[in-house]
Amino acid sequence: MNEKCWLIGSPDGPWPSHLERAASARGLRWSRSAPSSSALSNLPANRGIGIAVAADQLAAIASADKLRIAERVAEGAVLYVKGGFKPGESYSMAPFANSCFTVADTNRSVGWRVTDHRSLPRVLAQETAIADFESLRAEGTPESVEPILLARPPGGRERPAIFTIGCGAGSVIYDLTTEETRSSTSLLGRLEDPATFAGTIGSVVAGFAFGPTAPPEPSFNLVIDDRPANLDYLSTARLRALMRHLNDRFLGIHVDFGWTPDQLRPSRRYIEVLKEYQCGFVWHGLLHHVDHRTIADPDSALGLGRHLVQTICQRYQVRFQPVMIFPFERDTPATVALLKRTGFLAMAETPPLAPDGNGATGGATVELAADRADDNFMILKRYPVAALTRSRMLALATLRLPIIAAAHPRDVSLRRLPLPRGDGDGSFSHFDQVLGFAAEKQLRPASLERIAQEALTTRSLET
Repeated sequence: MNEKCWLIGSPDGPWPSHLERAASARGLRWSRSAPSSSALSNLPANRGIGIAVAADQLAAIASADKLRIAERVAEGAVLYVKGGFKPGESYSMAPFANSCFTVADTNRSVGWRVTDHRSLPRVLAQETAIADFESLRAEGTPESVEPILLARPPGGRERPAIFTIGCGAGSVIYDLTTEETRSSTSLLGRLEDPATFAGTIGSVVAGFAFGPTAPPEPSFNLVIDDRPANLDYLSTARLRALMRHLNDRFLGIHVDFGWTPDQLRPSRRYIEVLKEYQCGFVWHGLLHHVDHRTIADPDSALGLGRHLVQTICQRYQVRFQPVMIFPFERDTPATVALLKRTGFLAMAETPPLAPDGNGATGGATVELAADRADDNFMILKRYPVAALTRSRMLALATLRLPIIAAAHPRDVSLRRLPLPRGDGDGSFSHFDQVLGFAAEKQLRPASLERIAQEALTTRSLET
């Protein structure tokens, strides 16, 4: 049995699917187990496996089977207990610990605070929010309990809503938060909303706790399309000023530029400025800056594009990453398949966004910032700066997903010819909100190529 995560019984609510999606984001497989002696006897004795069960179903399991689960936890497994708690009742932690706790008899909360517990993503440490939501809370917990999330009732003091206790080499996570029975919001969307964050974060913490290795720390990237370009001889000074500004906000920031192969002769000074900083280049089209749905022969276009890119690389002593950003983000299944056949590592695209720029309602493609389209190919999700609110960046980083901010030359004052009085000519401060968050949370700057490589490597090691 190679499954890493086991769900015992059939608990109510959407949390099992949230837990499964969080674990699946790490490439971990799932299996469902009946709460019977014959099924529980097959739980593997592997360090890092995950077991999830509702409190009422755990209480109904025979003592011998609970001891079998406790043995697995003591060997290094993580047990996640959520759902099935009742207000006003006391719960024993045996056989995992010689302790008990009581569930408070009210469940309305008006705010939450995340601790700095080691099981949490570092970006969440001491985050707080004022929000009206439903959550049970624990009372009378022993000193050995380590809080993960504290909920505050109206007029009361904070109490643990999610907490953990050690058991040998493993641990048990108790999650008393509640959530609506049905929810169509994506995992990313639920983490963005303070009112649904508390009911979701426990599943994410547990999902990422499963597995033998720690997930990678989140990274971020800035990418500017349509540069370098021919006939762009007057913006070199502005380019240098932009790069200085970005590095003043985050020293060592990495910026990728989308270079179209037919742009054979940009200013050499422009390229030399970029070489002074942590910059890279990615493909921006197979050959020309056109809607790639109109290309009749993509193979021929790529063949000529490769020849031009080789010329560019020799002329300017640069390297193109095997990453594609299609012009206008328009492609076809055939052009994407061509990338996979010819050694490209990834492509980057913007997920569907709602009219207000909020991508959380955009469906499954929004939920993952890095979709594994193939064993050797990634589809990276990038966002316009306006869509990268602090809550979204926090949600992405919580899921250990890359934050990729995209812009065009007009956004950052890199037009070939500045407009009169600078009207509509963008600003060097365009990325400041993203850089401020990255500095606050100590995110890692990375190229698109490195982001894709890390995502593929992490998945391959954990599957």
